Amino acid sequence: MSTTTLTGQVAGLAGDDEQLINGVAVGVGDITRGLSGDQKVWTAEELRAAASSLEGTPVNPLHSEQTVGEVVRAGFDADRGVIYEAALDDASLAEQAADGHLEVSIEARHADGGTVETDRGEAMLATNIQFTGLSLVQRGAAPSASATAGEAAALSATAIHAALEEDAPASTDGDAEDI
Repeated sequence: MSTTTLTGQVAGLAGDDEQLINGVAVGVGDITRGLSGDQKVWTAEELRAAASSLEGTPVNPLHSEQTVGEVVRAGFDADRGVIYEAALDDASLAEQAADGHLEVSIEARHADGGTVETDRGEAMLATNIQFTGLSLVQRGAAPSASATAGEAAALSATAIHAALEEDAPASTDGDAEDI
């Protein structure tokens, strides 16, 4: 299995008025404390299963009902967690993300997978995660959360194609005993 590196690039127009941002939505092993006040831990297994549910969800400012964009690509990186690329309709918010003044905070539904002990005390294990959105905030709950300007290189068509080529099955040409 190959690992893909996520890097930011210079912001550019995605469509007529859309600007791209990318980063980590929530990292492997992140411990968060949301509005409920309860600590939650996000494991690689659960994030891998849920990553694709982030794609197509709305992006909003400060967990509001206002939509300022959409997550256009999402995936899982074993070293980082759930990575994303989002198109924003608001140039000011895109600029604030590019300047490092904003990061992201996930919105998700999940089941209570029980209590686990962490280096920060007891936390609920988030299971059966379904992402419902991404919010632009000054400081998100997940320590790994980030937002940078540009296309997410790890989610580009070129990177996905290259990863698929690396994972291609062995050839079945030749003698059976050589396969």
